[in-house]
Amino acid sequence: MQPPRYVKAASVTNNCAFAVQIVAIYGTDEQLQAGKEKIHVKKTVAVNECVTFTSQSFQMECWEEVAPLEAVEVEELRNAHDHNVKSSGKKRTYTPEATGIIDVLHLSINPHESNRFIVQCKE
Repeated sequence: MQPPRYVKAASVTNNCAFAVQIVAIYGTDEQLQAGKEKIHVKKTVAVNECVTFTSQSFQMECWEEVAPLEAVEVEELRNAHDHNVKSSGKKRTYTPEATGIIDVLHLSINPHESNRFIVQCKE
């Protein structure tokens, strides 16, 4: 039996010159088959802001099961300073690969000349 490998939570810093919308997706296909919907947590992140996506769990019959962080989707936003926020269509997905249990994964969104931005692990 292999030891567990998953990420519980994430801290994300936006180092770009524009706001982004981030969706953290929690859960596994096995949990989905057990009748649990994946958990989506959405946040808008301003320039140079850092946000935390806390750990999530599913209530099972007699216990709580950790919902591992499956992916972090980042989308560039335009006009984020007003109420008419629009997507620019630029989107990136980061899928974590854990070698054990990671309490908090630290990610950064950085400018990149060819892709507009990239999502990278800080560690």
